[in-house]
Amino acid sequence: MTDDAKTVPKARIISAFIAAFEAEVAALSASAKAAHEAATHEESKAEDAHDTRGLEASYLAGAQNARIAELKAVILEYKTLHADAIRPSPAVAAGAVVTVQPLVDADSEKPRGPALHALVAVRGGGTTVEVDGLTYAIFTPTSPIGEAILGGTAGEVVEIESKGGSRAYRIESVA
Repeated sequence: MTDDAKTVPKARIISAFIAAFEAEVAALSASAKAAHEAATHEESKAEDAHDTRGLEASYLAGAQNARIAELKAVILEYKTLHADAIRPSPAVAAGAVVTVQPLVDADSEKPRGPALHALVAVRGGGTTVEVDGLTYAIFTPTSPIGEAILGGTAGEVVEIESKGGSRAYRIESVA
């Protein structure tokens, strides 16, 4: 097990993800405002039936606003996780910070690459943050690795079947 993962408080990891989502909201808000202004600008008026500049800018602004609303909901969920972070559980569940070690195969103790550090959460998959030199990802229950480790405990080995074959991981720590 890596001692590094245990030294980073869960609340700091969750705060880092909240900050990443808030930064994305700020960037998208500026972009959505620009797209809205482009959609309503006088030069965006259709000059003929094939001119769709204004319509395309309008669709872009709408999609960005939908993503902003989604991110704001994620931020609220993470703030709830933040409040619950003091309740540790020995089993992997939403809100847990985990370290998993890829293995050569399920029967081997031989590592395959570096350990992975992650926060288990219902939403926000694909986002990564760096805290104290460690990179943390988000494992959702709908991701293959998230589904495999959910309910698992430290020391347990899980396998994931994929197109490239079976992949094995050992749960190193759950906090």
